[in-house]
Amino acid sequence: LLEPVCHQLFELYRSSEVRLKRFTLQFLPELMWVYLRLTVSRDRQSNGCIEALLLGIYNLVSLYNSGTRSVDQAGLELLKIHLPLPPKCWD
Repeated sequence: LLEPVCHQLFELYRSSEVRLKRFTLQFLPELMWVYLRLTVSRDRQSNGCIEALLLGIYNLVSLYNSGTRSVDQAGLELLKIHLPLPPKCWD
């Protein structure tokens, strides 16, 4: 259940509509709480999609703030090395 919710929230945040971005942002406090709680419990399998969602939102905000519209390839390589995602996280 968590994987499709995280995926949908990320797609809503990627939208050009401000309303959809705000809708997603209202869940950030709860997502952070769940992420931290799962991190402490060492439940890495459940934590992967939330971590990917939070990182994705962070990266989109960073891209927007830097004024660039393309994703840095080196940044993607770092993400692959340091963040092992569950295989079905974004399918």
